[in-house]
Amino acid sequence: MKLNILVLGAGGNASRNYIKSLRLNKDFIGKIIGTDISLNATYVSNADKCYLIKESDKLNSINEIIENEQIDYVHAQPDSEVQFISKNSSQINAKTLNIKKEFIKKYGNKEFTNQMWSEKFGSFETYSYVDILENNELFENCISKNGIAWVRKSYGAGSSGALPVNTIKQLHDWINYWVEFKKSNLEDFIVSEYLPGKEFAVQVLFWKGELIHYQPRERLEYFFAKQMVSGQSSTPSIARTVVNKNLKDITLDAIKTIEPNPHGIYCVDLKENNDSSIVPMEVNYGRFFTTSYFFSKLNVNTPLDVIKKSFDLSVEPKIEYLKANIYCYRGLDMEMKIIDRSNEEF
Repeated sequence: MKLNILVLGAGGNASRNYIKSLRLNKDFIGKIIGTDISLNATYVSNADKCYLIKESDKLNSINEIIENEQIDYVHAQPDSEVQFISKNSSQINAKTLNIKKEFIKKYGNKEFTNQMWSEKFGSFETYSYVDILENNELFENCISKNGIAWVRKSYGAGSSGALPVNTIKQLHDWINYWVEFKKSNLEDFIVSEYLPGKEFAVQVLFWKGELIHYQPRERLEYFFAKQMVSGQSSTPSIARTVVNKNLKDITLDAIKTIEPNPHGIYCVDLKENNDSSIVPMEVNYGRFFTTSYFFSKLNVNTPLDVIKKSFDLSVEPKIEYLKANIYCYRGLDMEMKIIDRSNEEF
């Protein structure tokens, strides 16, 4: 049995790693076909073939490709394509992950999730910028722990609109820049307590409420961090596996606080606060981190197992499967390099 896969948004780095993960099992995966709305992206995709499609006729184009290429399963990688799948899955003529619109909206709203988690874990101050305009004391709450607040957009990835600030003037100036120059809205921004500690990224697969995969890593260094005004880019150049029961409990609680019976892919960002307590930051729902290939190479191939579960095939549960201190090194002009450093002194 070989399945043909269609990847939406196949020209990006996250899709490249997703496709590399699938190709680790050539006995199960047949053709991998891609689509993208950018011509340049179709040229750099590592799919066997990548179609340029128009946003205005996307559904018809996808179904034509499904028919012509005999596609069995459709995966959406970028957030925009995840949203498309959630709205159109019933009209797509192949299997795909059941992604619910209501949870895209909830997980995508960082103000909502941060407030939910603050109530649950009691350790994370978050307010909308509009609320701070009405009550400046809320800003003082954000900087009370370490003198720094973290401002960012309530939607989006890659530290969009993010900046550490320590005065309310800096906050206003930063927001005004985004409003005047980037055509953003005041309502787009939230302000939080700055979390200075370790940062974790956890890849989770639930299937109809059952935990199938759980694998964490710690981000150690970032691409272009020194050039970013925020000091980070959310894209690690160095990461390592970790084993931490507290991290596991908080990660799973964070998901179940939003969705009591989870189903699908959850990529969770967490960070330590001043007291070294782990705080959930956000959940990327329905798609993978850019670095999914790191775990896949180490036999935690969640991209492949999502497809297997979709066809009711048996999958081995892998819960914190990897030992600590396996390092992943990434660079712009190098292949991902994985080194087992578990025997070193830290």
